[in-house]
Amino acid sequence: MTPISPTADTRDNILVLDLGTSGLRTSIYDLQGHRIEHLGNRYHWTLNTTSDGGAELDPDTIFDAVVQGIDEILVQCKSSDLKIAHIASCVLCPTLIGLDDNNKPVTPAYTWADVRAAGAAAELRSILGTEEVFQRTGCVLHAAYLPAKLRWLFASNPSQFSKVSKWCGIGDYITLRIYGRLMCSLSVASWTGLMDRHSKIWDAELRSTIGVSEKQLPEINGDGDPIQGLTDEWSDRWSQIQNATWFHPIGDGVANNIGSGCLQSNRVALMMATSGAVRIVTDKAIEKIPKGLWAYCIDQQSTLLGGALSSGGNVIDWLLKSFDIESNRIAAEMPGRIPDSHGLTMLPFLAGERNPNWADHARGAIVGLALNTTPLDIFQASVEAIAYEYAAIYDILKESLGRDPEIVASGGAISHFPFLAQLMADVLGQKVSVIDDSEISSRGVAVFTLLALNSGGKRGSVTLRLYEDPARITRTYEPDTNNYKLYQIGKQRHRALYSKLIDA
Repeated sequence: MTPISPTADTRDNILVLDLGTSGLRTSIYDLQGHRIEHLGNRYHWTLNTTSDGGAELDPDTIFDAVVQGIDEILVQCKSSDLKIAHIASCVLCPTLIGLDDNNKPVTPAYTWADVRAAGAAAELRSILGTEEVFQRTGCVLHAAYLPAKLRWLFASNPSQFSKVSKWCGIGDYITLRIYGRLMCSLSVASWTGLMDRHSKIWDAELRSTIGVSEKQLPEINGDGDPIQGLTDEWSDRWSQIQNATWFHPIGDGVANNIGSGCLQSNRVALMMATSGAVRIVTDKAIEKIPKGLWAYCIDQQSTLLGGALSSGGNVIDWLLKSFDIESNRIAAEMPGRIPDSHGLTMLPFLAGERNPNWADHARGAIVGLALNTTPLDIFQASVEAIAYEYAAIYDILKESLGRDPEIVASGGAISHFPFLAQLMADVLGQKVSVIDDSEISSRGVAVFTLLALNSGGKRGSVTLRLYEDPARITRTYEPDTNNYKLYQIGKQRHRALYSKLIDA
């Protein structure tokens, strides 16, 4: 990849598109990695959920938001005399859309949170086994990933399945609509559970088993090089970016780690937004992925290793709404409550379970309710249970960490409720540093792009050191030894209830 020329136009910038579960955020970064504060906007959409476990998005609603976002950012850039030289993005993963012969969606965008493919995942496990597929793809056979979703769609709606000419994700669909090429990044391909992480191609055994040909799937952009050339429709509309380079969307988890400065195995990214995750980036070849984690390729050398929770801010939002609890009351009272003092044991799987046990059938439960139980008791038991699930992943990840690991926490839930960072420190028995920045993912996309443009991805560059600057840490929480001991009791009770209700 060609490095940025020292004589590049100083007006050149990177347009970043951050596509999440709930909406799009647009922003502009200069070629030194600084965000231009007054530019950008937010656009929202709604995750459609169903009583049988569905969690869908409308592909064209998302695409229309992207079009509106680009329209408006181009106007802003023109008025500020700025140019867009590169366009880069991150996207929620994995997602699945079926397209017809005319590249029109014939299905919604099925998200990772859609658990209706649980039965299909079980069928695949019985046919293919588990360990070999897991080690080959880095993903278990689970409803969150594409192999199970494709098998479920074939069985549940064969007529619709037969109308599909191509299968893709949200980011691939946007690329196809704007550039006329069905292509995805290595990280997005790896996140599907359908790519062989060693050969970096679509897994032949899985494709054969679910009846999908390689031609029906996006081309994998293994070298990471960007593309150019808008289709005629968009070339006429967006002449300002006709010559801009388009970097294929990367997984949002990759962007979060990079934006947090967590690019080495001793820096752990702990994220709690709608869902949650604990992740590291490693350049070491992972011969055997520890059970309970996943491994997603970032590029030809690097891997994102960790685990994800389906429980996080979504459970907190449900609690606040269902029990009519005011946020300011939570912020005021939770920090002073004694750990595990409510007499409750809670399983927080309102949206199912991913890591570490991947129980498709897991659902929420509360045990120990009494006449004196209060809504705040239930709230406390719930967030403690979520912290225990983070701890379960972290305990497995420990063996892969570098020396003196540092945990860097971020995400909307932690920003809104800082006491959650102290809770995490106490449950994990580990210092937790917080970056309270809503632009972490977009910053990660910008840095990822600059690393590619400037130095072929070398992590010792000035660009990277800028984003590992400790000054970005807003606060560090030290673990309380007494609280840690109390939480270990609650954690054991939590695990015992899980064994009885979920493992049974």
